[in-house]
Amino acid sequence: MICCLSLKGQSGEEVVCHPRPIQLMILGDSHMVGYWGEYFHRKLHESGRFNILNVAIGGAGSLHFTQKKLTNHCCGYKIRRTWVGDVFKEGDHVRRIEMSSVGDQSGVGVDWNYRLDSMVAYWQPEIVLIALGSNRIDAHEDLIELIRRPCPQTRIVWLSPFNRLGFEIRLQSIERCIKGKSYCSLVRMDDLAGHDTLLTFHLGSYSARKVALKSAERVLPMLIEGANHN
Repeated sequence: MICCLSLKGQSGEEVVCHPRPIQLMILGDSHMVGYWGEYFHRKLHESGRFNILNVAIGGAGSLHFTQKKLTNHCCGYKIRRTWVGDVFKEGDHVRRIEMSSVGDQSGVGVDWNYRLDSMVAYWQPEIVLIALGSNRIDAHEDLIELIRRPCPQTRIVWLSPFNRLGFEIRLQSIERCIKGKSYCSLVRMDDLAGHDTLLTFHLGSYSARKVALKSAERVLPMLIEGANHN
């Protein structure tokens, strides 16, 4: 959808058209908490197309996001939120509205009573991008159902884990879950990084930035196409 604004000046009427912002929600684990997630979020934001609510919990699998209370159970978390038009200077972090650097069993998402369904109802996402599966705590069907209960028209884009030990089992569990669901899509990421580079994505490294930018560039067209289907 395109929104148009008419402006009148001395030279007559000028029509300025801007794409309507797409409501995007991201769910991720420690990779999304760390620098990979920072660069990934920033790249999507720089497209100028998305309002983004990004909820990342270290050590999480799909099961953790289906619990009645989201908890910082392992190794820290971040909730980032950006709006189309937000400007960040070079070196600035993407805006964090809630975070912890260590796991302390505290709740995640105080403004939403620590519940994912409340976050979804608040954000009304057209697309939820799920970057889970590396930790293989599988409740994929339950997670999709929880997301679509308050927002039945929401589309799901699932990023596969990177190539690592047990990758095929992780991939198969996602493929089984989304099979036959026209509102779900899978984006493979396993060719972008191998198991030996996973640790660097949690650090301030060029490797994390490079792979994050490639990941964002790969998924971006699918996110825009998915929103156009709604």
